[in-house]
Amino acid sequence: MSLLTKTKGKYYEHKGLEFDKEYCYRVACVDQDGDEGPLSPIQCGWVLPPPHITLIEKRFVESSGNGILDGREHGWIIAKIVNDGRSPARELKPWLEPIADAITPSLKIDSVAMTPKLDIGDTLTIRFNLYGKLKIESGERKFKIRVDEFTGLDLEPEPISFTTLKVIPPNLVVTDFAIDNEWGQHYIPKNEIVTLSIRVQNLSEGKSDTVSVLFRRDSSFVSKDADEIHEFGFVNAGEYLDFKFELMSREDDFTIYLELYDYFETRKTIPIHLETMKKYKGADDLIIVETPYPVDLRVGEAPIIPELTTGIPKGSTEHGIIGIVLGNLDFWNPEILGKSSTADNVKMVREYFYDLFGMEDYSIMPSQYWRFSEKIYSRDLQGIFDPDLGYLRKKIESSLDYSGEKSLDLIFYYSGEGTTYRGEKVLLPYDADLKKSIFIFPSKKII
Repeated sequence: MSLLTKTKGKYYEHKGLEFDKEYCYRVACVDQDGDEGPLSPIQCGWVLPPPHITLIEKRFVESSGNGILDGREHGWIIAKIVNDGRSPARELKPWLEPIADAITPSLKIDSVAMTPKLDIGDTLTIRFNLYGKLKIESGERKFKIRVDEFTGLDLEPEPISFTTLKVIPPNLVVTDFAIDNEWGQHYIPKNEIVTLSIRVQNLSEGKSDTVSVLFRRDSSFVSKDADEIHEFGFVNAGEYLDFKFELMSREDDFTIYLELYDYFETRKTIPIHLETMKKYKGADDLIIVETPYPVDLRVGEAPIIPELTTGIPKGSTEHGIIGIVLGNLDFWNPEILGKSSTADNVKMVREYFYDLFGMEDYSIMPSQYWRFSEKIYSRDLQGIFDPDLGYLRKKIESSLDYSGEKSLDLIFYYSGEGTTYRGEKVLLPYDADLKKSIFIFPSKKII
């Protein structure tokens, strides 16, 4: 037996006792003169066995019901515990212990308040509030459910996990644009003010909390847009935004640049190439792109001008000129392979005729530039080059009559395939059949 303490009060509280252990006490009083009286009889008592916290339920739930925590979604980890010990549990502090990289800035977990006391046999439901932000990453989030107890008799850590799914990002695209001028027309006169309307659409199942469109200037045009940056709020999947501003061109052609920003900090620079005196659509005719969305949609791209057609010098001849420009891209017979460049070649040669000789469409056969640029039949070649009734003969005669000249120059270009048939050079039209001579065209008939 040892002296525990002295007190002047009417009672004494012995703290820090061990669980499941007997403690015995005797009490003596001391008067004001310092004389100690006899000890009281021994009184003993047992400290009850300790509390014991057991997890009886754990689960993860989220608001959509798909079992996955998506972006911009609330979820909960719910744990239910019971004190199945012999003493009350005190100052219970629930918390989640992350395993590896379970915690990222895109996942928000609220703290849970301390529970002062859990009596014997009582249960406690703990709710951990979760929130996946818009930029949540995909992955499995692993945690341990922990409950700390005042005396150190904590809950045995219980593992729990849930899956987060990355949000589909938005895809901001300039899907259309239009030109309107004060005369109700849809072209850009040089040094005149027109209204440019632009449609930006979200071609994605994803969403964006904010959208910004920045307009970039250069010296080729003047803009009267008061706000160089346009700010928009939440943009849903498939939703479009329209905005417009006035501009005046100083050049025959120019390019404006739009910078698109979404909530995911994706930045796109979109060029829109414009030309004066070219016909465009009006604002009332802007299109809405429907699903399924195209993978790569571009509008307003500058035309690609081949190097061969740039810097063409001006030329002249002593006589009038008739140009003949024909092309055949592929064939009815799949065994005969064509040239994929045929249409471009025909277009470039016509540009040469325009720029080098100053020819107009009426001086070129066919005068409609789209005819016979990709497909020409044997009957078409016969109709052009027939020496008696062909279009070429009639064109030559009418041109000589009109000009009063005695001769003119012929320039012939053909992009396609040819071969040797029975020792003779021939052109292969779309319906070429090497077994039937009527479906091929001898080169000598052109002269």
